Amino acid sequence: MTSDYTDFFKSLGRRIGELRENAAYSKHDMVSLGFSARQWQQIEEGRPITVVTLLRICEIFEIESDDLLRGLSKKVHIPFVAN
Repeated sequence: MTSDYTDFFKSLGRRIGELRENAAYSKHDMVSLGFSARQWQQIEEGRPITVVTLLRICEIFEIESDDLLRGLSKKVHIPFVAN
């Protein structure tokens, strides 16, 4: 995996962690929503995730995937708002 992809997934993991914190969900809550503790840890550590996992995250936090992804590859932080 190239550095660009590594940076992308680390940035995505940080943004997903922000979503979880802003929604006041604990990591235990994420397990109750169908993620394993290990899977959620890997997500927030910035390891690669599948499109299915990304879509599940967007569904849980009621955001559009493009709102979550916009700007990550350009290293530009675009604020996102959950619906």
